[in-house]
Amino acid sequence: MPSAVPAVLFLCVHNAGAPRWQAGWMRQLAGDRVVVYSGGSEPASEINVAVVEAMEEVGIDIRAEFPKPWTDEVVRAVDVVITMGCGTRARSIPASATKTGNSTISRPHN
Repeated sequence: MPSAVPAVLFLCVHNAGAPRWQAGWMRQLAGDRVVVYSGGSEPASEINVAVVEAMEEVGIDIRAEFPKPWTDEVVRAVDVVITMGCGTRARSIPASATKTGNSTISRPHN
């Protein structure tokens, strides 16, 4: 059964930088109005410390977060998939994910 709350997935290769802060901002700004996921095709072992520190500076705590892999099931379940432009592997999403976009926000590399 479809949820009344939309879901968004931020994808990148390592899921340690850009998708973590973009997911943090989405959660902060949208609250319970959206379900937020993020994942990577080759998740790093931990989140980029600079990203955690930058988010803390604006009052958003993402210390409990960690890089996660993405699965086809998650991609199919969300309403919107946003790739970070971090490489072709992050863009290799199932064809069933028809609502996709690529973030053009400048960011430090992981």
